[in-house]
Amino acid sequence: MSLPLASPSFPDPSGAVGGALGPGTSREERLAAVRQLQSAIAGRQGHRIPDRALSVDPEFAEVLEHGALQMGRSYEVHGSVAFSLALAAQATRRGSWAAVIGFPELGAEAVSQLGVNLAQVVFIPSPGPHWLNVTSALVGNVDIVILDPGKDAPRNQKAPAPNGKLSQFNAKLRQANTVLLAHSPWLHASEVFRVSTRAWEGLGRGHGRLRACEFNVSAQSRTSHRSRSLSVRLDPSHQNSHGTQRSEEWVTQTG
Repeated sequence: MSLPLASPSFPDPSGAVGGALGPGTSREERLAAVRQLQSAIAGRQGHRIPDRALSVDPEFAEVLEHGALQMGRSYEVHGSVAFSLALAAQATRRGSWAAVIGFPELGAEAVSQLGVNLAQVVFIPSPGPHWLNVTSALVGNVDIVILDPGKDAPRNQKAPAPNGKLSQFNAKLRQANTVLLAHSPWLHASEVFRVSTRAWEGLGRGHGRLRACEFNVSAQSRTSHRSRSLSVRLDPSHQNSHGTQRSEEWVTQTG
């Protein structure tokens, strides 16, 4: 099952927003659709949560250097969109908005089973080459952005982007207190996570309900220059015990 372009309860009954964000549409059509999303989100959320950090489910608190997602910061994630969704899950259940941009193969049921509140999520599976403009337009309207630019990602962020757009985007993230989970190299990321999924429980060959999954995570902080490796077990049903096992304590890198 493919994810819709907007969440199931999102106010877009005609499908106009979804169609305008699909492949083959112009930049103007995409930005107009994003503005419509901005208005709809603003009308539903009342006000944004003023906290400086977004809590995560307990089993993931050990993964993050500060035990929570620090608002206004970016994080670089490699290997698992499920990991990023699990990090965002508690925030969506507490009323925060999230945007998932650039993951056309995600399935709505699987996202929900990771504990994400779909009513608080906007999905844009195919932002196209204007992904930065689309994403930037949503910054400040949502609390978390999970982004995969795909083939349109900048190959070398050390080289200046045209008109300094990437620098402007990172500054906007900080000012708007939006969290970015980037699934591509991101020069200004506070932490970098390399994730592999060790085990899934409850899923057969493309069917079944997820009971638990286990991630191996290698985490590196670019602010404190420390790294560690962990094994994280997630029980989406929250009916069983869950926890994080450290396989390596925080250590200061020497190289």
